[in-house]
Parts: sequence; C-alpha cells; structure tokens
Amino acid sequence: MTLTRAGGDTTTAQSPSSSSTTSYSPRTKHKQPAPNFSLVTFLVDPEGKEFKVHREFAVYHSPVLSAAFNSDLIEGQTQTYRLPEVSPGAFTLFVQFIYRGNVIAFPILPKIDGETESEIKRRRDDLRISGERNLVELWVLAEKLLMPPLQNHVMDVLVHKKLLPTHCISYIYENTSVNSGLRIYLSSQVACFLLPKDIQRLPDDLPVQFWKDISSAHGHYIRSIGAGIWIDLKLLKVEEKVMEPLEEKLEDQKTFRKEVDRQGEIADEIWIM
Repeated sequence: MTLTRAGGDTTTAQSPSSSSTTSYSPRTKHKQPAPNFSLVTFLVDPEGKEFKVHREFAVYHSPVLSAAFNSDLIEGQTQTYRLPEVSPGAFTLFVQFIYRGNVIAFPILPKIDGETESEIKRRRDDLRISGERNLVELWVLAEKLLMPPLQNHVMDVLVHKKLLPTHCISYIYENTSVNSGLRIYLSSQVACFLLPKDIQRLPDDLPVQFWKDISSAHGHYIRSIGAGIWIDLKLLKVEEKVMEPLEEKLEDQKTFRKEVDRQGEIADEIWIM
C-alpha cells in the first residue's frame, strides 16, 4: 500500500523482497533458557495443525504457558496447548521469536520461470497481505500469552516498514481492548496517511469504535480536510444518522492541515512498557 501524507508526499510500504528479511532486534535483549530437549505440542487453527516446540523455550518466554504446562490441568497432563484462533502463519512467527528473538514476516519471493510482471506483482501483494495479517495475529497472541517483548517487536516491524494493515481493521477491533497499542497505531496511521478517496473506499460495516478513534485523532495527526469529512460521514452512517456528502469539498484536495511530525508521540503510546 502506498501511504500518502497530506501535501502530496508519498512513501510506499515495502514489498517483500530480498531486503524484507531484515531482522529487527527486540527492544529488550533476547535471552534463551538453559538447554532442555523435552517437547510440548501446540495445536493451532480450527483443524488443529500440530507444532512441536522445546518446552523450556515456550515456558521461558510466556508466564501463561509456564503456568499451563506446569499445572495439573489438561495442558499440564498432556503437555499440549490448543490455539484454535491462531493461524499456522502467525504461529510460525511465534516459534521464530522464541528461538531467534526476531521474526521474518516477509520471506524472499521465489522466482518462477516465465512469470509475467502482473503475476509477480499479484504474488507480492498476496505475500504482503498475508505477512501483515500474520503480524497482527502475532501481536494479539503475544497479548494473550503475556509477552510484551514480542508485542513490541511486532510494533517495531510495523513502524519500521510503515505497514498499514487496513484489511485487518475488523480483526483488530474484535480481538483487542480500548486504547490497545495496536488500535492506537492503526487509527493514528489511517488518520495520518489516508486521503479522502482511501477513506471513502473503506467498508461501511467496520466497527463503530474504529471510526470514533480516527475521528478523535483528527486534531492530532496530519490529514486533509477532505479525509476528515469522509471520516465524519462514515461515523454518522454507522450511527444511523443522515448527512448529505459535501462533494465539492471532497474534490478540493489542496487544503490541508498544517503538517506536524507526531511519530515520536505515537511511539510512546504503542509500546508496552
């Protein structure tokens, strides 16, 4: 996705490529447990895809997993933990983190002989979308397992690559609480980067709180007046109020709010301290 700041400056979210394998160091030093070769089983997604992980790595990084595997409950007795709401892609990143201390959400795109430019672009877009989705799911999983370092690492990747996973809006609002770092990041970036035409294209059935969040960000982040009008209209629509669109103002994209760099202030709100 191309992110456009008010005033016309653009920055493009990086497509998966050779540079996409860059490792991002956690905000705190990644430590490893003492060697232990016993394994535990994770069953992920509704079909119960099986992952085997060294027990000490799992319990070392998550107090939730430590309590579960050391208890007299079914998880402790069977040394098996079920995560039906987590996709295999997101859990693969989880395994990468507990072993390596970082994740590779966007692997190198393999070449296919005879592939056209449009086919390559489509595969890159699919890889970007799945990578963004996996990162979002990983942040939610880290919150569930009480792993702030992993939450911060995911945020490092999102911020560094300037990712804006608008296709995950509903998932984020269904699986996070009010004022969560993930909601703050998403709403502030939408308010900062999306133009009126981008706001207009967002589905009308997105969560009401999402529209309220980006509407409240109107006075804090860079955004054109036209985009603000569309946010207000979307908010009014989902609240079942009626208002005529101001088409003439939406067409005037030369009037912008004064640009202010708020990235530092955003960062203080999205990290788990």
